[in-house]
Amino acid sequence: MVLLRRLLMGCLGFSGLAMAANSGLYLTDVGSPSATKPRVVVVDTPGVAREAFLFWEQSLESAGFDVWRADFSWVVDTPEKVLAALQQLDVVWAEQPYFVVAHGYGGRWAVEADLRAQKMVLVGVPLGPQLTPTIASVSVHPVQEGLPWPPDLLGGLPQEPLALALAQAYVDWGRIAPTQDPLAPVYLLASGRDVVGPPECNRLPSRAWTDRQFFRVDSFSFGEPTHGELLWDKAVLRKMIRFLEAP
Repeated sequence: MVLLRRLLMGCLGFSGLAMAANSGLYLTDVGSPSATKPRVVVVDTPGVAREAFLFWEQSLESAGFDVWRADFSWVVDTPEKVLAALQQLDVVWAEQPYFVVAHGYGGRWAVEADLRAQKMVLVGVPLGPQLTPTIASVSVHPVQEGLPWPPDLLGGLPQEPLALALAQAYVDWGRIAPTQDPLAPVYLLASGRDVVGPPECNRLPSRAWTDRQFFRVDSFSFGEPTHGELLWDKAVLRKMIRFLEAP
């Protein structure tokens, strides 16, 4: 059952919270409630700290969207629970449209959950196997310290602990078949310096998708954003907003 509450979260500027109590999904209204603005859900990634997504949340809100953050409670510790939690978006907004924006493994979860989003923006998302061997790995401990990559390869990405089963899923995605076509119009953005979702891991597996656009962020610039740097890259944000605003 989904419970809706409005409360003040003054220090962060959030105005509302929707709690899917049984699923472990938390939906936070980032700004002022709106029934007229297009709704955008920023999907967090288990293992990535919530502050990593603040630039997207605040910028999209300023651009005229009704922005919600979807994150997970500590009870969401298996792939099945992540998918069940995300599918609550289609329960909360069963008769209302919404867009999804996601980064890295959070985007892979969003695609795997088969959401009924009207559009999806996926940034640095691994949609298929890595073409070369990687150094992604997990330890034997039931709780991992963060994503299964050396932190120095992730570009200062803020991380947090996550369950072993989720970290193992991240490693396995680098070896298994591509994910499904989400059917919604999708905009993919990637960087050649991103070890998690390099261009070959999202452009190639999505070639046969129903409706998808692809943009390589480092195509027309001197810099190559890392996985973490994609989250505060202004070119990524501009492309994202343009796609979401288009009819």
